[in-house]
Amino acid sequence: MLLLFYDVYVKVYLSLLFCTFEMKASEMDFVMFFFNMVFDLFNHGWLGIILGSLLVLIMVVIVGLIAWGVFHAFDSWFLPEQQAQGVIISRSHSPAHWQPMVTTIPNGSGGSNTIVTQMYIPASWSVTVRMGDRTSSMGCSESYYDDARQDQRVTVHYVDGRLSSRFYVRALS
Repeated sequence: MLLLFYDVYVKVYLSLLFCTFEMKASEMDFVMFFFNMVFDLFNHGWLGIILGSLLVLIMVVIVGLIAWGVFHAFDSWFLPEQQAQGVIISRSHSPAHWQPMVTTIPNGSGGSNTIVTQMYIPASWSVTVRMGDRTSSMGCSESYYDDARQDQRVTVHYVDGRLSSRFYVRALS
């Protein structure tokens, strides 16, 4: 059992980390090698199935995040800015706080050590603006948040999305 785990560990992690595999001339060969290596894990019993499933899930999440980022960039970048009157419909404040993060690290003797660290989350302020039947939120400074009032009319500098019906607020005045 331990030998199977070691075999899978060596095959996946050392090959990727230290590039001990033989690289082909093109990047597509690397992609095919990686997919073949991940799906070959499913032939190594239940541990291979778990590791293969985890790697497939990680790949799907990474591809999804990249696709979302490309869509957002294509939908909102390099478009002419427009101005219109809008109304502040709500304000939101999240105070600064410390958030515990728990990390479990294997200790090499079959157990694990748990380490709790604190991550600082800074304060944030935002306002939500309505223009006609569309709404959008925008982060703002603490001073703007303090001066802004609900139902206050503001000039909204925004960009309409290319593909979506969303508008992206650039500035308020």
